[in-house]
Amino acid sequence: MAEYASRTSGCITFVERTSQSDYIYFTQDDSDGCHSMVGMRGGSQNINYPDWCLNQWGSVLHEMYPALGFYHEQSRYDRDDYVTIMWDNIEAGYEHNFDTYSESIISGFGEDYDYGSVMHYSAYAFSANGEKTIVTLDPNAVIGQRDDLSQVDLNKLMNMYNC
Repeated sequence: MAEYASRTSGCITFVERTSQSDYIYFTQDDSDGCHSMVGMRGGSQNINYPDWCLNQWGSVLHEMYPALGFYHEQSRYDRDDYVTIMWDNIEAGYEHNFDTYSESIISGFGEDYDYGSVMHYSAYAFSANGEKTIVTLDPNAVIGQRDDLSQVDLNKLMNMYNC
């Protein structure tokens, strides 16, 4: 939370809940995977951090980013101009993770597609067979980093929240 405040010069801040009716609730259910819903949902909004998710700084940032209103990068309306989804390699039941949404749902906030986004899945995300599920059209692009917010991630935050 402090990282978001620091990197946005205090524009994005989280406060400890006192009487707020809308709030983020952190859980640690190891059987449920890393996850967060997109945007303010009303009431309690869970962000789940199993132990393995807490082992990477970028994974912690990754799960907080949807709560701020952002979808995964490969869900953008223009993703097919940058990656190919290998549908036959995706584990059954996880195909929804590769849905795209219209520009009215997922705004790029004036930023180009970002292979380096902390919100981009890795090439093997949800693979059923050990083969790639996402192939970049740029053969030199690297996707799926969980080290830190990219500059584009920060720019989108600043644009969305008018920082």
